[in-house]
Amino acid sequence: MKINKLIVFIFTMSIFFGVTHNAYADVLINEIAWMGTVTSVNDEWIELFNNGTAPIILDGWTLQASDGSPVISLKGTLSAGGYMLLERTDDTSVPGITAGIIYSGALGNEGETLVIKNNTEQVMDTVAMTGGWVAGNASTKETMQRNGSDWVTGTATPAAQNISNNTTNNNSGSGTGNTGGNSGAGGSTSNTPTTPVVIKPRDEEKDTTIQIEPDPVYSSRMITPDIFIQQVPLDFSSEVKKDGIFETSRGRFEWSMGDGGSFVFTKSTPFNYTYQEPGQYVIILRYYSNIFKKEPDTIHKKTITVIPATISITTNISGTIILTNNSDNDIDLGNWKLRSGNNEFTFPLFTILQKDSKINIPESIHKLHSKNVTLVTPNGYRASQKSNNYNYKNIDNESTGESIVSSDEYQSLFQKTDTQEGTTAIILKPLPYHTILWVIIFVIVLTIGTFGFHILIHKMERADENKSVQENR
Repeated sequence: MKINKLIVFIFTMSIFFGVTHNAYADVLINEIAWMGTVTSVNDEWIELFNNGTAPIILDGWTLQASDGSPVISLKGTLSAGGYMLLERTDDTSVPGITAGIIYSGALGNEGETLVIKNNTEQVMDTVAMTGGWVAGNASTKETMQRNGSDWVTGTATPAAQNISNNTTNNNSGSGTGNTGGNSGAGGSTSNTPTTPVVIKPRDEEKDTTIQIEPDPVYSSRMITPDIFIQQVPLDFSSEVKKDGIFETSRGRFEWSMGDGGSFVFTKSTPFNYTYQEPGQYVIILRYYSNIFKKEPDTIHKKTITVIPATISITTNISGTIILTNNSDNDIDLGNWKLRSGNNEFTFPLFTILQKDSKINIPESIHKLHSKNVTLVTPNGYRASQKSNNYNYKNIDNESTGESIVSSDEYQSLFQKTDTQEGTTAIILKPLPYHTILWVIIFVIVLTIGTFGFHILIHKMERADENKSVQENR
């Protein structure tokens, strides 16, 4: 009796584990329409097949590509010997057949590696095609179908048995899942040929012209100015077009900045960059529509010029700071700073200093209250510096006998205007209030001193007269 019970128990467990193992191992990727359909290249779909003898609950399972697109969350029940269609974007990729799952994300035309995992992250089936699809035809829209351990090219058979007479047979790159010997999979040995389901264009009329779509044409463009300022960070970005239409700009973006700097992004990513020295640099942008591609789809090359920040600083007697652009290009001073000691003034965005021009910043705006001023770029590079070199004392130069007061100082003190008769007159600019105050004090002191001196002289004369009178007596 005990032996019989033991045999029954072992038999029951064997059936349980055998069914479980077969159920998990026999979910296969059976057919892939990586090229889309004659209606649209975007009508991609994937067919799953249960090669086992028991239904399988797919809740928590995933099918995903190694490059991250697409990632498909599976759900529902796949019956024994049954099929499930995974359709991209909507349920119109395969007309007349309801999709089991709607997903987003395109399959790369250069190949993908697709993996099915169960709800415990165990790999159930793998189709390794990263090096390129071994079957399927982008022109005729024939799909890639599993045929035993191989893959073949044939007319699409969604939710139906794969073709038995392949048009293209390849022995490399096949899936690693258990294909088994069930005739439901691609490797059928049935003598009765299966009539494939032909996917026709939607709203087909009797006379239908099928347009074969060529491979997409990509173009890329870097968005950056032609002229850069030394030590000033500037923004870079890019845009990509696919067949003349702006793309979502995903893929691989390789930037070479021309001075040894480089960047790699997996999508169109704005960034800023600073050139340390002036000169001409060739920037190259390589765009790959698939991050695993070895050759770029498009290359954009651009030569930019980096110029020094040739700006001079002067100040006048009223505290106004004068910036002069000595270059042949306009300079945007946005976020540049004027520094004096611990104080600083920041220029607002889009403050343009035109070429060969000046701008005046009054002391009431910059509020630095000093003539020892430094101009620095947004990243702290000192572009120009000015010390208070004005000396308004007219002292003769020992060697030449000339005044050391420069013509610029005289120009800051005097202003030329045209009179009504057309002649030129020189008008003295108003002096600051503190200078006027010192002049008044000087006049008062001089007046008091002069008055006191006269009184002293008068007393001395009176004393001399008194002394002379006494001597005469």
